[in-house]
Amino acid sequence: MKLKAGLVLVFLSLITASSYLPGHAATAGSPLSRLIEGARQEKEVDFAGPASLTPAGAQALMDALNKKYGLNLKMNFTALTSYTRLMAQIIAEAQSAQPPTFDVVLVTDAHIASLYGRKLLQSFDWAGTFPHIPSQSILLENHALMIDAIFAMPAYNTRLVRPQDVPKTWEDILDPKWQGKVLAATGMQIWARLTQRWGEQKTEDFMRRLAAQKPVIGGYPQIQPRLESGEYALIANQLSPLIAGSEEKKAPVAYALEVKPIVVLLDVMTQVKNVRHPNAAALLMAFSLIPEGQEIWWKYGKRTSPFVKDTPAWKFVQGKELLFGDMDFLQKREEELSELYGKIIGLR
Repeated sequence: MKLKAGLVLVFLSLITASSYLPGHAATAGSPLSRLIEGARQEKEVDFAGPASLTPAGAQALMDALNKKYGLNLKMNFTALTSYTRLMAQIIAEAQSAQPPTFDVVLVTDAHIASLYGRKLLQSFDWAGTFPHIPSQSILLENHALMIDAIFAMPAYNTRLVRPQDVPKTWEDILDPKWQGKVLAATGMQIWARLTQRWGEQKTEDFMRRLAAQKPVIGGYPQIQPRLESGEYALIANQLSPLIAGSEEKKAPVAYALEVKPIVVLLDVMTQVKNVRHPNAAALLMAFSLIPEGQEIWWKYGKRTSPFVKDTPAWKFVQGKELLFGDMDFLQKREEELSELYGKIIGLR
């Protein structure tokens, strides 16, 4: 699936046919065989990814990859603390003709636009080398792979919110009965993306009404414990890995599943041009989209792809309406609108 111009509303009946198909054997002289032998010579891979993966998760990915392909690659993992700083580093290295620090990076759909627009990414024949990769996961004319999706919608404390009071629309969190009982995340991109459905005026009006609810604002991980403990009844928008983590430890937290559309954030893996270990990087990217790789991403980061059959994300999105970010919008409007809504709600 390329990130196309125009609003993308996906009903999951369109993607339920996506499934894992075993890759062909690495026969002598095949593209996969050449890739494996190239990786064997490279001996290592430098990967910058989300801190939620953890060094243990990164090592688990490498161990499983090595076992599958008969390799002994070393993983050099850097846990990202700022996508913005990573983007600046990649661009600065390219401008100064320095070899990239990282062979492969995982960034958001919003950040990939910056690198792609500057023609800094390396393309690869993903479908020809790895038939198992769902076509919807191949982005930007073979320059990137969508590894997982994160979903955003309101969440609530099941002990404080009666079933009949669970929000059924985004607007329901604006009900005066929730004033002073609502948490809101600092990630304004969720509201910015809703402008693709609502338009900018309606979204701005919504944000002013949300500000009138006097929400307590904090980072996604920081506000989740306050919902779990019952200090607050609602989170205006929360991310799926945190909700999954709460559910796993049986905290009284649930998504407001009738709210639509569900805003989708994509995590994307890519190679920058002229990396030092391109073969190992390509293997790591492709391995992340087979069942073994997806299981590790779920175990350590609660992230999977909705386009790989039977993953938690695939199961979650069946029958739901999703709102993806349009690439043109991400490049031209998301940052500006996020800044505006942050000011309205009192973040900046």
